[in-house]
Amino acid sequence: MKRSTLLALAFIFTAAFPLASRGQSTLKDLVPDDDNPIAGDSAAPQRIGVPPAQLEFSENQTRSLTGYCFDQYLIAPRRVTSFQHVLSGNRDAEVHTASGKTMTLSDAIARGAVAVKAVQLQVMFQNRLNEPMSITLKHPAVLWDRDGGEVNPQALNVLESENNNSEWRQQAIWRITTAERQLKLLGYYDGSVWNIDRDRFHAAAAAFQRDNGIEQNGELDNGTIVRLVSNEGKLRDRLGKLGFRDREGNSIFEDPAAQIRAYQRYMGTRPNGRWNQDLSSRLAVDERIVPQLNSLRADSRPMADVMKDSPSRSDILTYLNARGGMMALVETPQGIELWSRRGGSYQFQGRGTDAVKRMDEAAYALSVRATRDNRVVIYPRLGNDHKMTVAIGDKNIAVDAGKLASFLKGGKIPDELADAMTPLLPKGSALTGGGSAATVIVYRGPLVQGKQVDGKSLLERSGVDQVDGAQLAQALDRTYGDRADLYLSDDLRIGATRLRGATDQGAGMVGTGSAIGDGAAR
Repeated sequence: MKRSTLLALAFIFTAAFPLASRGQSTLKDLVPDDDNPIAGDSAAPQRIGVPPAQLEFSENQTRSLTGYCFDQYLIAPRRVTSFQHVLSGNRDAEVHTASGKTMTLSDAIARGAVAVKAVQLQVMFQNRLNEPMSITLKHPAVLWDRDGGEVNPQALNVLESENNNSEWRQQAIWRITTAERQLKLLGYYDGSVWNIDRDRFHAAAAAFQRDNGIEQNGELDNGTIVRLVSNEGKLRDRLGKLGFRDREGNSIFEDPAAQIRAYQRYMGTRPNGRWNQDLSSRLAVDERIVPQLNSLRADSRPMADVMKDSPSRSDILTYLNARGGMMALVETPQGIELWSRRGGSYQFQGRGTDAVKRMDEAAYALSVRATRDNRVVIYPRLGNDHKMTVAIGDKNIAVDAGKLASFLKGGKIPDELADAMTPLLPKGSALTGGGSAATVIVYRGPLVQGKQVDGKSLLERSGVDQVDGAQLAQALDRTYGDRADLYLSDDLRIGATRLRGATDQGAGMVGTGSAIGDGAAR
């Protein structure tokens, strides 16, 4: 039969047997069969099981059966795919030819007498002989596009149960096969879920039952499955709240194994998708930090006051209300880490010096947003022993570190900084009628205000330098105080205080809204 005809049959059978009735997602835009033995998808398609059946064929005829998904977290074949392997039920799957030959279904496939192909959950059997034949499936059979081990007999028994409701059957199969997978991802079974060693699997099930106070029979009975589902669901929710979701995109459901792999990559360990005690201990630390981060969102005090409240936020080093949410540097067993809040969950953004530099970038972006009209915000950025960077509005000025240090102690202003300041200021003193004073706000940022740990500042521990904005503001005021209104801001969301006199610059310079969270991002 020609390839185009086979594909047409696939569409007809798919239309005749809608899959939505059993809760199975379908995918559009099927790709024509390319005669490759395995579909070109990088992810394995679902194993498909078919119930007992008797199929009669004329020469070169194709018949189809609607199958059941045996892998809830894999996608159904998206193109017509050759399923050459009979994983279970082969001994009772017989092929009889009109000339009197009898063989197993697996042998018939290997000899080229029968071709089995699948698309979505439609399994097509094609008689490739020039004579009639019959295929007898005395018991359920499970087929796949690649080799694998025997399927759990409990799942096979579902297809022979008296309850032939397709939705009930699909859910019952998923409970069993997913429970096998859950036993692996929770760290009890260390073998392949596609080729299960039954002795090791029984021992793993018994270990899980022992740890959860269940009768140790080594079987996936109802009580064990219920507990596996519950434990996996709790882990999935815990990881999801920290922003570790299914990031791989190969699953029709959120895949907890993918969540675990994402968490393992964050931890810097091999991403095998299996939970273990070390990960569990670290997750408890992260969950201890999250309530501390959440408490920041309800605290509208200036940063300096918030950071003094160390007993209730012992793991938080500093924080910033950035565009779209909150960022925080936190102390963890892995070192200094940057977490950001997005969409109701926290996400890991970086570790060590990289984390500190990311927060510096966010603070700079905030200072640019606060610069508007005749008001300019200056933010001293991270640097090193040789060069320091001073952001003036949206311009980054590289300044010799030694000259800048001398300026802060009462010396001459560095030429680079003076050249950048000149266009912002009136030519003469505002007091002598030389023009209206400019508004210049120096922003300290979150890093110099970070918490000390073991006597070392956040910057010292990160191996980077940053000029304290308070010192820079005093030096600029000494130089330009008669030509500019100099202000100092510890936290742009609160406002700024004038260095000369008692006048405050209004609060909320980067936007309006709630003081914590996304208020600064509007």
